[in-house]
Amino acid sequence: MRRENLQENARKRYISLYFLALVENTYFHDKYQLPVISIIVYPFEVTMATSPFVEESENEEIIVFRFRVFALWKAKAKDYVNAHKLFMYPLLPTMEGASATLILSAIEEMIQFYQDDEEKLRSRLLYLGVLMRRSDMMLPFDKEKVEKKLSPFDNLLEQDPYIQKKAAEAEARGEARGEARGEARGEARGRAESIQTLKEAIAVIIGSRFPALRELAQQVIQRITTPESLSLVLKQVVSVPDESTIRAILNALLLP
Repeated sequence: MRRENLQENARKRYISLYFLALVENTYFHDKYQLPVISIIVYPFEVTMATSPFVEESENEEIIVFRFRVFALWKAKAKDYVNAHKLFMYPLLPTMEGASATLILSAIEEMIQFYQDDEEKLRSRLLYLGVLMRRSDMMLPFDKEKVEKKLSPFDNLLEQDPYIQKKAAEAEARGEARGEARGEARGEARGRAESIQTLKEAIAVIIGSRFPALRELAQQVIQRITTPESLSLVLKQVVSVPDESTIRAILNALLLP
């Protein structure tokens, strides 16, 4: 029964993916009045969707949607660096042969190329860092070298609209839930949900910015019991520029 449920869930996910790709294909075809080749990109190794997607009714094919798949873990990182395809550089950590030397070279090239466009540099370094932390294609030692290279850009990355938006949403959501649920179901429950939301936000941001501090962060947030204190920690986590300072703050919070 469990296996059947897993297979059914996987089938539903694939159908959702097919329809999402089909909708985007239709949108761009209507907008530009040109043929559109849909490509589903997989950054991490999973079972991939297969083309074509066919929707049938009473043995009649209603929709036949053909698409391509791109498995990044099968691509060779050095090929894109040698060809100077900068638009692919944020995806390099998910590719075969992604080493610290190669990634550091790509970062230097991006810094030079986007020196007059801070917004593009920020977004590309942010994506590269996020994918690197999730990817299994790089050795931990190599990841540490790249993290050190990215560290001086922490202030730049903190200004990214996505990071700022998520931090603000988490804090606002925590406060809103606290107020709304406090009125509707009692202040104690509202505060509890506010605390949980803020804890989740802190854990996500530290996990993204400073993966080495995940365990320490968990110890700290488990000890904090007020939304006011958690909001203060959240602001520090977003604004502090380097790992050593955050580590010092977290260790100080663990003191009796």
